[in-house]
Amino acid sequence: MRAKRRRNSRILELHKQGVSRSDIAARHHVTNGRVAQIVAATSTVDARRAELEAQYGKRPNIARLSDETPLDVLILAGSETHGWAMRILALSSGRRAIRTLGELRHMNDGELRARRGVGAGLFSEMRALCPYARLENAEPTPEKVRREPIARPSALLSRGL
Repeated sequence: MRAKRRRNSRILELHKQGVSRSDIAARHHVTNGRVAQIVAATSTVDARRAELEAQYGKRPNIARLSDETPLDVLILAGSETHGWAMRILALSSGRRAIRTLGELRHMNDGELRARRGVGAGLFSEMRALCPYARLENAEPTPEKVRREPIARPSALLSRGL
């Protein structure tokens, strides 16, 4: 992972110096499209990181931040998880977005693990930073009710019912 990080840093530096994408791609044995992806993804993350650092500092204490704090502040947590910042940005946007730390804190483990892109590693790191905290006025989760299977109409007819 560190080798990719170093490679991506070199790609970004060359891009900032004005070296063409095709030259960068040839030097690093990747495609022009991959160079474009690295530049686009990194510039988005860098811009958001700068905004967050201005507001919360370089390494904020996540546990002390309020429930209204945007989820993407987790970018500043300095995780070693591959693609950490992009994963956090993906979780904090879209149709089923987790927008705040409070939403994450009050989301039970099953709901979090069911999210697309949340595997065991990302789950454990997110919970280490932001443990589950049940809402005080929340109803306890109901036990799963075991239901008997419904008989099919054809089965009822064959029994003369």
